[in-house]
Amino acid sequence: MANNCYNWVEFTGSKDDLQKLKGKISDYEKFEYFTDWGNHILDIENDTSERNFDWYYKYGTKWWDMYLENEEDESLIISGDTAWSPPENLIEEICKHYGIECRIEFEESGNDFGGYTTFNSEGKQEEYNVSYRQWRYEEDSGSAMDNIIEDIEHCDYTLEDFEEDFKYMSEKDVEYIKEFVKNLNKVS
Repeated sequence: MANNCYNWVEFTGSKDDLQKLKGKISDYEKFEYFTDWGNHILDIENDTSERNFDWYYKYGTKWWDMYLENEEDESLIISGDTAWSPPENLIEEICKHYGIECRIEFEESGNDFGGYTTFNSEGKQEEYNVSYRQWRYEEDSGSAMDNIIEDIEHCDYTLEDFEEDFKYMSEKDVEYIKEFVKNLNKVS
C-alpha cells in the first residue's frame, strides 16, 4: 500500500488558460495510467512502448485521487492524495505549457515531509520542505499541539521523542508540553 501524500494545488492565470486546463483535468477517469493523463494535459502523444518503472513516475507520482475544490475566473484549486510524493513534475510542466502559475502545498506523515513549491511559466520558483510535524505546526499550531499531547498520552511517546520539534516551537508551547508530561507522571 502506498503512503498517501495530501496535496492542495492552486493554479492561477488567465480564464481561458485555466478553462483549457480544467477541461483536460476533467478527463482523468478516461485514462488507465497517470502518465498517459499527464501527457494528455500537456498535448503529448502517448507512446506505449516506453512503459517501465521510470515512465510510471515521470510526473512525480503514480496516481492522484483528486477533486476540484474551487474554480474562479483566475484560479483553479485541486486537492487530494497522490502516491508517495506530490505531482510536482506534472505541475511544473503544466505551468510551462499553459503559461500559468501554481502553488502546491503537500504533506506526507509516513515519509515525514511537508511544505510547498511555487511554479510559473519558467518552472520551479520557490521550494520549502520540512518535517511533517514542523509543517503541521507551522500551518496550525493548535492542532499540532493537540496531536503531540495525544501521542504522549496514548501512544507511548516520551518527551524525548519531541526534542527535535522543540527547535521550531514557541517557548510557550514547549513549556506547555513539558508541564503536561510532568503532570501526567504525577498521576501515573
